[in-house]
Amino acid sequence: MTRILIADDNKQNRYMLHALLTGHGHEVVCADDGADALEKARRDPPAIIITDILMPVMDGFTLCRDWKADERLRRIPFVFYTATYTDPKDEEFALSLGADRFIVKPAKPDDFLKLIQETLAAHQQGRPTAGPKPVGEEHVRLKQYNEILIRKLEHKMEQLEQANRDLARQIAERTRAEEERERLATAMEQAAEAVLITDTEGTIQYVNPAFERMSGFSRDNMLGQSVRLLKSGEQDAEFYAGMWKRLSQGEAWYGRITNRRKDGRLYTADVTISPLRDEQGGVTSYVGLLRDVTREVSLEAQLRHSQKLEAVGQLAGGVAHDLNNTLTVLFAGCDSIRQDVSSEVAVSAALDVMESAMKQAAGITHSLLTFSRKVPAEKRPVSLCAVVKSAARILERTLPASIQLDVDASCHPAPWVDASETQLVQALLNLVINARDAMPDGGTLQVGVSRLPAGGTTPAGAAPDDEFACLTVSDSGSGMSDECQARILEPFFTTKERGRGTGLGLSIVHSIVADHGGSLEIESEVGVGSTFRIMLPHMAPESSTEGQARAEEVPAGRGELILLAEDNAQVSASIAGALEALGYQVTRTPDGEAFLEQFKIHRAEVGLLILDVDLPKRSGLECLRAIRARGAQMPAIVITGSTDAALDECMEVNSLLLRKPFQMSELGKHVRAMLDAASGLSVDA
Repeated sequence: MTRILIADDNKQNRYMLHALLTGHGHEVVCADDGADALEKARRDPPAIIITDILMPVMDGFTLCRDWKADERLRRIPFVFYTATYTDPKDEEFALSLGADRFIVKPAKPDDFLKLIQETLAAHQQGRPTAGPKPVGEEHVRLKQYNEILIRKLEHKMEQLEQANRDLARQIAERTRAEEERERLATAMEQAAEAVLITDTEGTIQYVNPAFERMSGFSRDNMLGQSVRLLKSGEQDAEFYAGMWKRLSQGEAWYGRITNRRKDGRLYTADVTISPLRDEQGGVTSYVGLLRDVTREVSLEAQLRHSQKLEAVGQLAGGVAHDLNNTLTVLFAGCDSIRQDVSSEVAVSAALDVMESAMKQAAGITHSLLTFSRKVPAEKRPVSLCAVVKSAARILERTLPASIQLDVDASCHPAPWVDASETQLVQALLNLVINARDAMPDGGTLQVGVSRLPAGGTTPAGAAPDDEFACLTVSDSGSGMSDECQARILEPFFTTKERGRGTGLGLSIVHSIVADHGGSLEIESEVGVGSTFRIMLPHMAPESSTEGQARAEEVPAGRGELILLAEDNAQVSASIAGALEALGYQVTRTPDGEAFLEQFKIHRAEVGLLILDVDLPKRSGLECLRAIRARGAQMPAIVITGSTDAALDECMEVNSLLLRKPFQMSELGKHVRAMLDAASGLSVDA
């Protein structure tokens, strides 16, 4: 086994050579400078020495000179292995000192081993390995050594200076980056806008103080939690699926979200969520900027409601006129029946006229109540033609006689939209009121409904295969200039004189249309008139039974006992009379407490409950909650003449909501169906 001495101050270089040589069967001894190598060699001479040149304490050139001056070591092969002294003059000087080999780093392992083996073989055979060595005086070699050393030191100094300059530049860049990072962190911490950062799975990584104030949660409560912590339940799974789909595609998402505070209160925020990417372009996290718009949303809702009330005030005279006409028809029908009760034909005709008038009156009150509700109705599939037809009577009462109204809602097939009927009527009424004010001397107002098929003229930005329903309002009024059109949708902008308008009508129309995913297009010319088009996404029509109602026989009762609570004596008598005529037994009560007393008495016999919502002493819903709390589960019908009773409240007490006015035949069908469905249930829990 050949014993090899390695001298190198670089630990990594020593390790690499040690691993290479021992891996090929050699024994290796290491030294970290020339003096250490010389001492180890004198104690136990090696078969060969491999040394670097630039080392502390004693460099390689000095080691070679002392090595060759030692009688015991001078014949041992001496190999330089360097990455610093690579100039031909360096090699020439090394060989002049008696070195056997001069190898420049890095050498391929196979080439390096081959050179070492050749050097050892030549030594064993007594052959020189580096050719004849130049002979020179000691002072000449010393001069060469000094020149080489100075040159290398100068080069090293240049390298160190360059390294210092690079380091100074890196420090300056890092300092600037740290300062920029500190400014950014300070800005985020002190920003009025809430900031939320999550990983790609939705785990919260950072929130700023503004977000803490908005949500009510402390930073410690939120870090590491899922963003589901903030969900309110106001948005469905489809909403979040669409948001995450867009984010997963690397795109930003903009929208409005209702979240829940720590104390349970809800707040609404306008949100922008953007992906954060690494140097390779991969998404590593998401940053969300949130602005609390709860107050703005509340004020907008109040504003819409106040505009409804203002419009209702304008409609009051017209509605009273229509109701008085309807009552006149009813009075006339009653007189006709009294005068000629012997003629079945005359009585039947009078009843038909009275029923038609009552339906008309019910339609008027329903439209007025629905429109004036403070809480907008939820969106549902509606026929745009039906909405316009329903609103036509309100529109007529809004206009003076000098304006001719032309309503065309006969589009076939009728376009259907997913919308709030209340909000659509409000938008239409706002446009009509604006048109009326643009025609102070009279004119023509046209309201029409049309359907825009795929591939036709559609709103900007719509896909080619999108279909739209279009509601058009055109007037022959004064028209608008280009400057006016550019600002017409701004809140509080108005061309009307002081006291004639708030400037909010069209901005609210635009808000309603945007909330329905549609667009508002405006065309106007001074002196010619204006046209407004509301474009809403078309949907597949719902199966409708409109116009297909058939007279059906009302199923008879089987003597079941019905407990009725109604404070209006006439309504109570009418309902009881109709149900008794069908074969039911009816016990009537005028208030909530009397109803509960009668329930205690007849609990075992009662088959069904009918309660008005607004009862004296105790409301109908309170009575039902008390009854359900006692374990009684018989069917119940809640009746009301207002729009305040919520469907979800009725569902809580397992009851059917029926709004007045209703036909007795409709009530009779519901009663029979509910009794039949409950026939297998026990009265007591």
